[in-house]
Amino acid sequence: MSSHARHNDTRRYREALGVSHTQALRQVRDQLPPARSASRAAAVPVWGGQSVPPVLLAAQADLARWAIKHLNEVTRWSVRIGS
Repeated sequence: MSSHARHNDTRRYREALGVSHTQALRQVRDQLPPARSASRAAAVPVWGGQSVPPVLLAAQADLARWAIKHLNEVTRWSVRIGS
């Protein structure tokens, strides 16, 4: 890829996201927990007094409902076929 083409890609990325690629990587790095060999651990984030974000709890509950629904359907089919 020529230098000019790389600059065009960089310009498109910056226009689309509003930040440069380097700034976007820095933001991601700042949000990551420290490495295992770090001298101190990051504080555990708390959302509204809970250690697990409510969105994750809602997603887990939705997945559980979906799984139970389909497992019950499989059980009904196995009873029908076995009879």
